Amino acid sequence: MDTRDWLRCFEANAGEVLRPAPEAYTLTEVERARISSSIQGFQIGEASEGRHLRAGAEEFARRTGNTDYPKAIACLIREENRHSAYLGAFMRHHGLPFARAKWTDDVFRALRRGAGIELSLRVLVTAELVAVTYYDCLAAATGSGMLKTICRRMLEEEARHVEFQMHHVHWMNLQHGVVRSALANVAHAVLMAGTIVVVWFEHRRVLRVKHGLAAFFGRVFGGFLDAMYAGGGSALEVMGEPEPDLPLVSFRRVA
Repeated sequence: MDTRDWLRCFEANAGEVLRPAPEAYTLTEVERARISSSIQGFQIGEASEGRHLRAGAEEFARRTGNTDYPKAIACLIREENRHSAYLGAFMRHHGLPFARAKWTDDVFRALRRGAGIELSLRVLVTAELVAVTYYDCLAAATGSGMLKTICRRMLEEEARHVEFQMHHVHWMNLQHGVVRSALANVAHAVLMAGTIVVVWFEHRRVLRVKHGLAAFFGRVFGGFLDAMYAGGGSALEVMGEPEPDLPLVSFRRVA
């Protein structure tokens, strides 16, 4: 899929807003203690206005003539903001407290603000790769049907966001040649590994519902490798280049 295909996909999904119905289920004290602080961080993280990312997308469009890209990024940001609204609706319904800031979110935003469009995308997709596994665990962390419905929707959309962003990360990266591309991917792997460990210690009460640290690391990092390889192949296809025999441009997960 090229950028125009992704834009059509996002525009079609814009009319499919989830409206989770209030539920009679009451969270137990154990469930509230398990998710309360953790869900705050993800609710804040999904609420970014994305001003720096939008500006980077506009600059990228001026450089490349890809005028669909800023529109697609705007759609992606709106979807992320809807995720924040979904979580916020659940939190209000069950009387869970909101937070104004979380240090992990502050770090991610600082990294994005200090970077160009490619690095901004890498930081954002790193968070989204973690979110895919997190929301799977969050859905299992309580007996709430409302939360399970919300998590299912967010899982579907986050998976598409990862695919979209990895395609464009590699498309941008490949403009600089194989060596730089490979080094950037190695640096991304280091960022991914560090993020997984930090998120585990910050959100382990939710994550332990389905994973220990080793299993969580393997699941998220394995997803990262899969997404890197798929994104590299997708970018090469759009560029009309053959896929390389050696994994210099993108990692390939070994089964």
